[in-house]
Amino acid sequence: KCLAACERAGAAADGALEASARHELGLARHAAGDFARAAELQTAYLRACEISGDERGEGAARQARAYARRDAGDLAGAERDLLQFLAPEGAERFGREMRRELLRERKSFDADELELIVAEARGWRALGKMQSARGAAADAATSHEKFFELASVCGDKALEREARVCLGEARAAARHEALMRAVTERAEKPAERLMAWKSDGASFFDV
Repeated sequence: KCLAACERAGAAADGALEASARHELGLARHAAGDFARAAELQTAYLRACEISGDERGEGAARQARAYARRDAGDLAGAERDLLQFLAPEGAERFGREMRRELLRERKSFDADELELIVAEARGWRALGKMQSARGAAADAATSHEKFFELASVCGDKALEREARVCLGEARAAARHEALMRAVTERAEKPAERLMAWKSDGASFFDV
């Protein structure tokens, strides 16, 4: 059905409809396990959105392509897409970031705004898990903090509970990483430093 919609839209010279159909077809190909084709279709959708100035569509394309790349094994590409969706860089992105910040400060949202907040929350969750998988514990903790921040205002209690668990695990992993780094890198004689910490009860990071 999505492919037929693409063909009809192309025949009718309806660029917006054709782009949207490619996005839907990409999601369908992803669900069918064809991750490479799904990423290609989302790339085509992304280009169309960039040309037309459709920021919401651009974000959806980057997020969908990130998940396709992740499932295809391209974790570096997936992280790049998620970061572009969640924390875009450049002066031309400043307006979008300002609007997002204003949105997060509000107490109630319409359906479209809520959909964007939930999409961003899930994006931070996915990014945090990818960072954790490659051992970037501090980055993962930061991503899960953003996940929790958004999940706590969207009204989805199950998502909020999941975010709280993910944040706790990520913070513990980041703390453990910092502790191990302190032991192995910040002392000439790690064993002596450890014994000094155990004997005087001071914070290990102050020894």
